[in-house]
Amino acid sequence: MSAIATRDGRFRGYPLAGGEKLTANKPAILSNGLLVSVGAVGVCAGVMRETVDNSQGVDKAIRGSVEIGEHMFPNSGDINETNVGQTAFFVDATSNLSIDSATNTRSTAGTITEVDSRGVWVNLGV
Repeated sequence: MSAIATRDGRFRGYPLAGGEKLTANKPAILSNGLLVSVGAVGVCAGVMRETVDNSQGVDKAIRGSVEIGEHMFPNSGDINETNVGQTAFFVDATSNLSIDSATNTRSTAGTITEVDSRGVWVNLGV
């Protein structure tokens, strides 16, 4: 069997969970196949390309588009250059990153690719 399609892009689309409003330029978490805001346990699907409001809708009523790839987020203070190549986790809704999963209660951001004085670069996307 051969591939039925190819793509070489930085954008992906996923359905939103019911009751969610996701804001442009903020990370979105993929949990049980649905986009939700940071705070839910899951893996970062990418950064929202536009604000999408499903606050009055049910699961899968609308879809949101995310951008994958490397993005910079604030450092909670425990990530340094020795952590490059390791997994970072979102601490809270402000999108601060930590190396600590808090016993698997935090959303996975992605792989740390660089750390500098401005923040932490992380490769996002599933």
